[in-house]
Amino acid sequence: MNEIEKHCKYVSSRGIAQNCDVYPSEIISDRISLNLNDYKNIKNNDKVYVVTSALQVFTQYILPELEKNNIKIKLVTGACVIGVPYEISNYHRINYIKRFFVESKSIICWFTQNYDSNKSSSKIIPIPLGLDYHTLQKKNHWWGPKQTAIKQDDKLDYLYKNSRPFDNRLNKSFSYYQFQMFERHNRDRYLANDSLKGKKFNIFLDQRRDRDTTWKLCTAYKYVISPHGNGLDCHRTYEAMCLGCIPVVKSSPLDFIYRYMPVIILDDWKDISIDKLNKIAERKKENSRQKLMLKYWVDLINNY
Repeated sequence: MNEIEKHCKYVSSRGIAQNCDVYPSEIISDRISLNLNDYKNIKNNDKVYVVTSALQVFTQYILPELEKNNIKIKLVTGACVIGVPYEISNYHRINYIKRFFVESKSIICWFTQNYDSNKSSSKIIPIPLGLDYHTLQKKNHWWGPKQTAIKQDDKLDYLYKNSRPFDNRLNKSFSYYQFQMFERHNRDRYLANDSLKGKKFNIFLDQRRDRDTTWKLCTAYKYVISPHGNGLDCHRTYEAMCLGCIPVVKSSPLDFIYRYMPVIILDDWKDISIDKLNKIAERKKENSRQKLMLKYWVDLINNY
């Protein structure tokens, strides 16, 4: 397996997975099966990565073995569009909070992407979706040619370091989410569209471009609109921050992750105006980029 993603600067799902002690030999997003051989040699206090959609198999076959041998682990889940802990519990008809933390003593804590609870918890800790490096690492795509995660990481960093400072950028928002619309999450992209129509401060990209071109275009603007997509979290949100833009999102349980990050959170898309964005940006633009770094989240999981 190409493990180069674990050495990237910016956070990604595969980067987090590859920094765990145990993870799938092949990570396929939204996969419901597990290769049980990947989970044969789990030791006490290991960090164990499971694709969220495969939790049912993990709970049926792996967890009982851990319990039988009195092994305790840090569970890490992601690479799946389903929300955690509630949506996945409903989907699998398993109350994972009860199964992991009431009925079992083997799960020390649970780090997960696409966190969908409105309550904070010391046991379930939200982690970011981060960047998508795996698509181009596998093959050519309309985004661009096949390339390593490190090369993509370096390109993102180069564009940021060679872009205008935030205050010198166009005082407008940039939208390119509209080429892929979803019904999920209360039709968030449709609601954003409705609220942005006719707004002179927002620029809709006229047609799909390759990713490098789109990233370059982003660096001209202060703001990038980033509604929820198929999953609650979105790669675009992190791309925008990495490029020095401030993404604009609608309030959700992901607010727990976005706290102290350069993100503008709106209660309703109807509230959007350039004056409002500029006012919030004054206190958000200086927020640290530390939580964009893979190392931040690896250290958090290691030291929790």
